[in-house]
Amino acid sequence: MPGVEDDRIAAAIDIRTDAPRYNVYVDGKLQKQATTTLEPHWDTSDHVAFLIGCSYTFEKALTVAGLTPPHMLHGRSTFVVSMRMYRSSEVDRVRGITRPYVTTHGEPIAWGWEGMRSIGIDDISKVDWGEPPVSGAGLDIVQAEQEAQEDGLVPVFWGCGVTPQEAVMKAQIPGTVMSHTPGYMIVLDVEEEEVIGKVL
Repeated sequence: MPGVEDDRIAAAIDIRTDAPRYNVYVDGKLQKQATTTLEPHWDTSDHVAFLIGCSYTFEKALTVAGLTPPHMLHGRSTFVVSMRMYRSSEVDRVRGITRPYVTTHGEPIAWGWEGMRSIGIDDISKVDWGEPPVSGAGLDIVQAEQEAQEDGLVPVFWGCGVTPQEAVMKAQIPGTVMSHTPGYMIVLDVEEEEVIGKVL
């Protein structure tokens, strides 16, 4: 990230213990879920760690702009791709707000009902990771009702840090692969303005 030295980001991190929860995959299969340490699985002679961005990074900026993602209001989360529901008329603002977060996913990869179908999703109530989305009022989203509205809620999708875990299972990657448990990321002491180069 411009203006943020690598040693400032991760100098004091122990990747094996500093995430709240971890998953462990062996030969592409989930062997351990939501464990609090990777120490018994870590091979210091062989393992390499990567820190990748998270769509949670830009949620404060959306909230400050009056576009709080409904799942935040109701304690839910969505994964792979990360999805938030917004009115059609809000999508351009959401894209503009999240675009500067290029090092932590940036702007959406798809939005709207046709955009959803273009990335292979037909029904937003059938999720593989996380929970089905809710409206700002906490009500379940009825896709057909929203699609029929002129300015109804539409899904907006970002890349997600859980995608590599899905890839490990689908490709049946041999050996041991470790990751954070979805929704349990490492939080770093880097301010948002350092990531995007401006104060919100």
